[in-house]
Amino acid sequence: MSPALRVFIEVDLPGLLAITFAGVACAIPGSLLVLRRESMTGDAVSHAVLPGLVGAFLLSGSRDWGLMLAGAACAGVACVVASEALRRLTRMEAGLASGVVFSVMFALGVLLLRSAEHVDLDPDCVLYGQVESIAWSPARDAGAFWTWRTWLGDGSFETMPRQVAVLAGAACAIALAVGVFFKEIVLASFDAGLATTLGLRPRAVSRGLVVLVALAAVVAFEAVGSVLVIALMVCPGATARLLTDRAGRHVMLSAGLGAGMGLLGYACGAWLPGALGFDRAVVVSGAASCVGGAMFVCALVLAPRHGLLAEGWRRAEVRRLVLREDVLGALYRAAELGRAAGLDAVALRRVIGSGPATGRALRRLAAAGLVRQAAGGWMLTPAGEAEAKGIVRAHRLWELYLVRELGLRPDHVHDPASELEHLRAGGKRVEPKVAGTRDPHDRAIPGATEEAPG
Repeated sequence: MSPALRVFIEVDLPGLLAITFAGVACAIPGSLLVLRRESMTGDAVSHAVLPGLVGAFLLSGSRDWGLMLAGAACAGVACVVASEALRRLTRMEAGLASGVVFSVMFALGVLLLRSAEHVDLDPDCVLYGQVESIAWSPARDAGAFWTWRTWLGDGSFETMPRQVAVLAGAACAIALAVGVFFKEIVLASFDAGLATTLGLRPRAVSRGLVVLVALAAVVAFEAVGSVLVIALMVCPGATARLLTDRAGRHVMLSAGLGAGMGLLGYACGAWLPGALGFDRAVVVSGAASCVGGAMFVCALVLAPRHGLLAEGWRRAEVRRLVLREDVLGALYRAAELGRAAGLDAVALRRVIGSGPATGRALRRLAAAGLVRQAAGGWMLTPAGEAEAKGIVRAHRLWELYLVRELGLRPDHVHDPASELEHLRAGGKRVEPKVAGTRDPHDRAIPGATEEAPG
């Protein structure tokens, strides 16, 4: 085994595995909280475990892992129960109730930690964890290293650090529990009424999810600290929400993003400063939290459906479609008024109220064969006239509907009808069900009859 590989296995591998398993363990229940719009619950539980840790130490006088885990779990569950009780008693918003409870419990934990000098807990570890300090001394011989004794231990060598083993077990248990009860969790989260009708107990499902959140927060708290636990509960789920609309994919993608957040965070915190020439590393939990924020920002901007660029493109497409239809409608009305020579671009801008984009719209319409330029201006082609009829028809039907059904005055319906005429559903133009052949201004409605359209 080469010296470089030996150093990596002893110094870096345990921390990498710990933060990766922590990312998976926290991201899976955190993704479900994001879907349920209860992300504050993960924040609350991750803060509330501190008084449980300190209280367990004060009561037992020992840092036994089992006792500390039990104390932290009790504190996490107590935080959620207190939040629910406060919300029911005061009708307080759920996020506000959680914020009140976890603030008080975290302050209590800090007070106990500061007041009891013999408590062997480092406040910095509470916030930042101790990923960098997790080390391992396995078998030095390469042949002996790749045996089950190295990983499971038989007394000959030091086994994998406890934090790694606990986080791996917790990640597997949480993934298994969510996989087995996924349908029940989704049904109780999105349609509690149907879940109750089918014999499920939505409140029990919610409590079970809270137990998973508490388990993830407790086992990850020691290794990565409260700052990273909160980030792992929220950032992967929020990022995945921008990338997919399917619940199953959302959970799996969140787990992958949580693992990636841990791996990249460790690389940026432990290795990147040295590669850039700095003589000090940075706090891994802080670096991983920043990576989570960067992942979310990238998804916010670049997501193919919900990203800002995609949303901006869709809005631009809608504006282009509206302008195209406004131009066709204006040319149709001009022909109705006897302007056989059409309208020039200046007149169109004045009628539509648009700027230079009108010229671009005319060029696109000409390329599509819907308009043509004549000596007196722009005119509709037969294909353009057929499409323009549908636009004007929808506009005048909406005007008639607004006057008849909503009681608006005829001189107040043009602007709302100008917006409603562009409505589409399933690729087809939406028209109101109203009978009549003329609009409120006594203009003919193209293709309309006295019978209401079916």
